[in-house]
Amino acid sequence: MSFAELGRELFQALVRRRRFRRRLRQGLCRRRVLGQEFENHVEIICLGSTGTILKSVTNSANDQSFTVSYLINSCGFPLEKALSASKYMNFETPNKPDSVLAFFRNHGFSETQISNLVKGFPPILLCDPEKTILPKFQFFTSEGVSSTDLAKILTRAPNILKRNLKNQISPSFNLFKNLLQSHEKTIAALNYDGGLLCCGFQTSLLPKIEILRDMGVPESNILDLLMFRPRAFLTSIERFKNIVEEVKKMRFNPQRRKFVTAIHVRAIMNKLKWEKKVEVYKRWGWSKDEILVWEESVVYGSV
Repeated sequence: MSFAELGRELFQALVRRRRFRRRLRQGLCRRRVLGQEFENHVEIICLGSTGTILKSVTNSANDQSFTVSYLINSCGFPLEKALSASKYMNFETPNKPDSVLAFFRNHGFSETQISNLVKGFPPILLCDPEKTILPKFQFFTSEGVSSTDLAKILTRAPNILKRNLKNQISPSFNLFKNLLQSHEKTIAALNYDGGLLCCGFQTSLLPKIEILRDMGVPESNILDLLMFRPRAFLTSIERFKNIVEEVKKMRFNPQRRKFVTAIHVRAIMNKLKWEKKVEVYKRWGWSKDEILVWEESVVYGSV
């Protein structure tokens, strides 16, 4: 082999090695994701007197391969999300995740609901359903939440299952019930956004309610916002306070229902997007009431 040919071979080997390392970092090197396992070995091209050398990937790739395969085939994960989840959770056998999926099926969850729930909270597959999930289901059932409603609530807000029953879920539910003075209204609010159970009632929700009360918002309108537009309460206290001030500067009357509607519309979009929309509508000659009616119709169409 001539010196020039040797130089070309060395250059090509370096290029192949660099490409391989980049692919390996991205988690895409020779993975058989739709099969049952990854390849146990990959070829790494190295420079040396003997040419190509084979090196083994660590055995942990086997566990990761099973996890990725399970998430895709049993839970409907897309490849990218399955790879991401496998970085912080692994299981070697299907026993535990199978028991979790069976638990949800036995409690009336559809396959789509189970898939969405697990996508929202993948580590749920690692828990003991009888010890971790069942007590929470029993609590909701005792409070009059039907299996249909519970499936909807948990599918939309799977993080509820992260929370402690005694210290978070039960106290928050009871405080909501006392505030709304009705089981039915409490369940209706959670159907819109069960994430309310995940926020601190005393430290987050009540201060926002007090802000509205201090602004002169009628109690009925506050409860309306809490029941049917709860996402407005899932922002920080500081941002909520700023939003209320912005709405007031737009000269909406705190005594009117449109005041809390404007808070809701403003809360679900960032300030820049809101200001751009208002500016466009004003150029069209729309009044603030017309802007609000239009945005409210868009919001309700997406709920």
